[in-house]
Amino acid sequence: MVLWLQWAIIHHKEYQRMADSDVKAIRHIREVKEVNAYLDAGWVFKGMTPGTTEDGSAWPLYTLAWEGKGEPVKVNFRDYQ
Repeated sequence: MVLWLQWAIIHHKEYQRMADSDVKAIRHIREVKEVNAYLDAGWVFKGMTPGTTEDGSAWPLYTLAWEGKGEPVKVNFRDYQ
């Protein structure tokens, strides 16, 4: 699963080519497994921002966008756990 996320990050510039007007929904996610579930469903990786929890622990915040036709695909993350 991590490989898919790594591939998305490497090809980030390709995703940047789509206009922001193509974005119909945005999701901010911290769990890599959940990110991969959204990517498998057709969501697009837009970026990653580092963050910290209240206790100072580091965590990434991934930004994904729905740019597909129709309504955004809903992902049941429980299917991927």
